[in-house]
Amino acid sequence: NSTTVSKTFPKTALDFYNRGLLRTQAKEYRQAIEDYNQAVKLNPRFVDAYLKRCEMRYKMGDNQGVLSDCLEVLNIDPTVAKAYYYQGRARYSLGYGDPAIESYSLAIAQDQNYPQAHYYRGIAHKESQNAAAAVADLTKAADLFRQQRNYDAYRRTQKIVSELTQNKKNFHQGSLVTDFFITLGLSFFNPAGGLLPAYSRLEDRQLQLVGIAYGLISCLLFVCGYLMSGLSFNSPVWQLFLLGLIPFFSFIFTGAILRGLWHGKGNVTTDIFIGGVTIAPLAFTAVLIGFVPITALSLIIPLMFFGSAYSAMSLQAAYIQLLNLTEGKASLTVALMLLLNSFISFTLVAGLTA
Repeated sequence: NSTTVSKTFPKTALDFYNRGLLRTQAKEYRQAIEDYNQAVKLNPRFVDAYLKRCEMRYKMGDNQGVLSDCLEVLNIDPTVAKAYYYQGRARYSLGYGDPAIESYSLAIAQDQNYPQAHYYRGIAHKESQNAAAAVADLTKAADLFRQQRNYDAYRRTQKIVSELTQNKKNFHQGSLVTDFFITLGLSFFNPAGGLLPAYSRLEDRQLQLVGIAYGLISCLLFVCGYLMSGLSFNSPVWQLFLLGLIPFFSFIFTGAILRGLWHGKGNVTTDIFIGGVTIAPLAFTAVLIGFVPITALSLIIPLMFFGSAYSAMSLQAAYIQLLNLTEGKASLTVALMLLLNSFISFTLVAGLTA
């Protein structure tokens, strides 16, 4: 096999470069640098090899080597945004804040949609106490990260923006109602596009409170829907409210288990928030069904499917965007969640009302 031979016994600049990529993937950075050295020795104008060597040198803390590689690339082609970006990273690491900002600006001039350049220029502005410029850059970076579906980077960037724009010690004390309605406006009508911004703007305590508020209001909606249906309930009303909380707690419980088994990231705060925004469409549907005669199955069944579909869409968006699950794993998780929660809720409600 000629490909195997070229990787084992490289001869051309491209052979050495490709072997360097393999060693880079294996995190054998020193050996990768040796391959990139050979690649640029055989082809002194091999821009990609310089850039990869630059990247390896940065990972190893060789900032002077990074600057040297960037200069080589820019002498060959002064329009390479990545060279300016790494030049900025090296300059910043060496303590040269303003020159780093200049390099990031040159990178952005070549590529307006370079999220990392906007992000690190924002960080440099933040360190130099230029809050307005930092917020502008970080906001742009967050938007680009979101477009690229790099949700971890998006959340991290949004947190920094929040720190810069809000007084955290006095952050909206007593503003649960405001947080709830902002989250409702962002996420309920557009879970695919609004759930992540709604989540990212809140701290852990606020996420818990908003999630619990969703759960309590959903419980109230379930109870209202049941009472509107005209069905009899012989136990005290407070027991009906307890039954209305079962779906919310079931989503939190099953979500925590599946997250722990399959993902390992996140926390109970996230489970509470996801449980709240997921149960809300089902609760809203319960109220709509309350307006329909109990015998009108031609209306009730479509409404049930509507609520379930909307809940599934919210849950899918939550697992992809908030916990960074792959679409395939998120789809399977959503299916299991709906199955488990339907079974748990039905079993508990039927057992308690028997």
